[in-house]
Amino acid sequence: MKKVLLFLFFSCYFVFSKAQTPHLRRYTVDDGLPSSHIYRTFQDSEGYIWVCTDKGLARFDGYRFEKFTTKEGLPYNDIWGIAEDSQKRLWFTSYAHTILYYDLKEHKFHSIKVKDLDPKAQFDHVMFFQKKGDKILAFKSYESVIEIENGKTALNYLSAEYSLATFFDIYKDLYLYVKKNKTKVFEEGYPQQQRTFAENLQFILDGKVDKVRNYSKDFFEGESILCSLHFPDRNLFCKVSSIWTANGKNIFKKDLKELSMFPNNRIIYFSKIGNTDLCLITTEKEQFVIDKNLNRQKEYDFIDELGVNSLFIDKEFNVWISSKQDGLLMLTQEAIKSKVFNILENVAVKAICRDARNRIWIGTDLGQLFIYENQKLRLMEFEDQMKVSISKIVADASGGVLIAWINNSLMHLKDAEVYKKIKFQEVIFYNFTNFKFSDDRHLLFKNVSVKDILQTNDKNIQYIITGKNVHYLQQNKNNVYIEFAFRNLGYRSFAIEELTNGEIYFGTGIGLIKKNNNDLDLLSTLKSKYPIANQPITDLLTDNQDNLWVATDGFGIYRVRDNKVDVISELNGMIIKNFYFDKSVNRIWMATNDGVHVISVQSESPLKYTYNKISVLQGLPTQEIHSVYADGNKLFAGTNNGLVIINLDNFFANRVDSVEASPLVVKNVKVNRRDTTLHNDYRLKYNQNNIELEFVGLSYKSDRNIKYEYRMTGIDNEWHTTSDLKREFTTLPPGSYEFELRATDIENKPLKNFVPIKFEILPPFWQTWWFYLSIVGLVLAIVYSGFKVFKRNQNKAIEINKKFADLELQALQSQMNPHFVFNALSSIQSFILNKDFLTANDYLTNFSKLIRAFLESSRDKYISIQEEVLLIERYIKLEKVRFRDKFEFEIIQSENVNPSIEIPSMLIQPFVENAINHGLLYKENKGNLIVSFDQQENQLLCVIDDDGVGRAKAAELKNKSLKSYKSRAMEITEERMRTLQILDNIDVSINVIDKVDESNNATGTRIEIKIYIN
Repeated sequence: MKKVLLFLFFSCYFVFSKAQTPHLRRYTVDDGLPSSHIYRTFQDSEGYIWVCTDKGLARFDGYRFEKFTTKEGLPYNDIWGIAEDSQKRLWFTSYAHTILYYDLKEHKFHSIKVKDLDPKAQFDHVMFFQKKGDKILAFKSYESVIEIENGKTALNYLSAEYSLATFFDIYKDLYLYVKKNKTKVFEEGYPQQQRTFAENLQFILDGKVDKVRNYSKDFFEGESILCSLHFPDRNLFCKVSSIWTANGKNIFKKDLKELSMFPNNRIIYFSKIGNTDLCLITTEKEQFVIDKNLNRQKEYDFIDELGVNSLFIDKEFNVWISSKQDGLLMLTQEAIKSKVFNILENVAVKAICRDARNRIWIGTDLGQLFIYENQKLRLMEFEDQMKVSISKIVADASGGVLIAWINNSLMHLKDAEVYKKIKFQEVIFYNFTNFKFSDDRHLLFKNVSVKDILQTNDKNIQYIITGKNVHYLQQNKNNVYIEFAFRNLGYRSFAIEELTNGEIYFGTGIGLIKKNNNDLDLLSTLKSKYPIANQPITDLLTDNQDNLWVATDGFGIYRVRDNKVDVISELNGMIIKNFYFDKSVNRIWMATNDGVHVISVQSESPLKYTYNKISVLQGLPTQEIHSVYADGNKLFAGTNNGLVIINLDNFFANRVDSVEASPLVVKNVKVNRRDTTLHNDYRLKYNQNNIELEFVGLSYKSDRNIKYEYRMTGIDNEWHTTSDLKREFTTLPPGSYEFELRATDIENKPLKNFVPIKFEILPPFWQTWWFYLSIVGLVLAIVYSGFKVFKRNQNKAIEINKKFADLELQALQSQMNPHFVFNALSSIQSFILNKDFLTANDYLTNFSKLIRAFLESSRDKYISIQEEVLLIERYIKLEKVRFRDKFEFEIIQSENVNPSIEIPSMLIQPFVENAINHGLLYKENKGNLIVSFDQQENQLLCVIDDDGVGRAKAAELKNKSLKSYKSRAMEITEERMRTLQILDNIDVSINVIDKVDESNNATGTRIEIKIYIN
């Protein structure tokens, strides 16, 4: 029984052995895989990771797995091989009877059924594929080869041309062509041949091969060849206990015993690792990796614990491990240098400290205390294990440590007790001064919350912060002394630090405070100038130059030097949980909620530094870090998932990044919630205006730590940040849009340039230019038709109006006839009554001539000037006779007047009549009448000038007259002018001028008639 306990004790003591592995990201069924039994992993030319399992396929974009099984159309779920040809087709090997491939351009699976073959071959599965010109050869296990053209048709059954014995040599002039019934290279390991060529699909499809020349005799003798792998410049051949490499001229051999320390070991599996120079060897006792020169790569030795089916290295140099039962495992090239401890898996490491003996102490959230020494991790034994988190570990000068638990307990362990089983001997501590007790009791006190512990410059004294109190703890020989340094600080303190000059600083909830003798200095001047000094503090430390560095809770870190503050801008907004200063290299390491950050100070004044970050890329299992310690070229980080040790060799060197930028792709475009065929230019209808884009950055090393920015020009030209992998744009108006996307990976490096996707949403037909043009044309046609109808109706109306006007004019002219006749007959009557028969006879003769001339002119609307003058002259003469030479008259016609010009008939006569009957008639003396005609260009001026009594006197005399007759000559003339204006657009203006002398007495009337000639 004692031996059993001793064995268990040392099992706890030494737990390192094979418990250290790099941190592996693990993906299982819970993450979306169809199975945790993984055959192969492969990266296609677009950047997606494909996973072959015994329960179907999966495609991974770094965020989620897309599953493909028989439910999605696969002919068989057990898929164990994959390769891509030059036409972007993925070919799969499985136990299915059909040939399966996936077209990356169509994003679609295709199945090819094999017909008209030997029944055995028809229902047998495909073992591997090989390229033959533009065709694909599918090799089936029943010694048959199917020729495939255009990925659609199974053409020929070629079993007569090929032999099962020529798997790595289907062409007669290449490699080891072995005819039937002769030397059989593959006497052993037939099942492994299938697996080998499944691994080698990618090369077999597109690789170039060389002829094999002058192989040594012993190569063909002895053990049979298990399988072969081909590289562009050489070939590897595997036997049970040896590996051979040949470049066509020379051949070199390495025995298994040179690579493995296990005796009596045998190789059972040999496969290439993706498109690299590395190969995976599986023996009966272990698994390991070799390069093309047959050297073992020890950094991959951790795979021996994992049960590996295959390895694959992608374009970012991430290593993908296909395990037999633990799902898909992945780690970055940088993370290979990291180590995690399996015994701490899913345990949070809260505190890390190095003691005076260079041992690393680790405290967990389960209250466990580990010691890392000589690359071994040991668990300290306690009689009664505390199961609450350790919050702080601080070393003393003698090699011991002080350990604080969050249940307000503090323990002191001396160096001599490190390898003993510890008992919890308690001292209950509430309130004391100059308290002394024997140091053989470990638990110093309980029920006091310990926030920080500081070892002072005097190595025998520690300051202990307990809430608002600060205590001295001093060791002297076998006794420990505790007393108050400060009683009731007044502020909750979380950190304490001492400068070499003895100045003590406290980190509190209200920022930085300095001890000034027995008082506290709130540093008001510093805080007013630098607001960050007021923020809550989580930790304090000093560097080699005695500068004070301050870690805050959510505001990053800053340095205090010579009463000045320097803020580290890269950490703005960061929560700093703990930090450590590595004096040997002048570096400050910070544990944050976003990985480990490190500042390498280059100069003190002014402050210059370089900044780096360690994240999941370098092997951290999570971005949340609780504690950190660095020792030369090793970093110890306490995480939520245990302790991580990262090798820092070459981490700070100027590294040349040979990794090409990761792709940034759009996975899907939906229009009105429906999937579309992916392309870069969409032309959509007006009602296809709801667009959803799904995109992703295929950077697997970033572990989803990718920053995306997008914009949709046509809506907004500003870039917007998003963590969502979908963007939706709804109810877009007609127009042209362009979706642009950019992203940076976990190292802040840009992903590949993204080709913008263009969208053109066409307007509805009623908003198109041709519709507008049609409407305009229709409106114009309607307007034109309406205008024509209107014009036609207007013309009809004009014709009708003209007819009415003609009739009216004729009526008006006909009204002039009685007027003349009445006046003439009145004169004749007057002559007869006065028995002046001779005058009456002459008058009647002249009257008859006038009537004849008037009747002739009344037939026309217009008469010549010459005819008008003749009519006026005859009329004036008759009136002169009637009024017994009461006036004299004169008709003057200018030489400028064209006698043939036509004017409206009887236009002048009414005005002459008015001059005679109203102006000259009432004049006591003999009057004068002058009628003149003159022409200036297109204007004819007719002036009727009399020296009568004037219009005012004539109206007065007329009112006194007893005559009841009212002359309508002027009224009829005005109506005629309006009618002529309507009918023939004749423009006539009449100006009446009342003549007066110097005394303003009336001297007659002057009438100016202007006729504008067309």
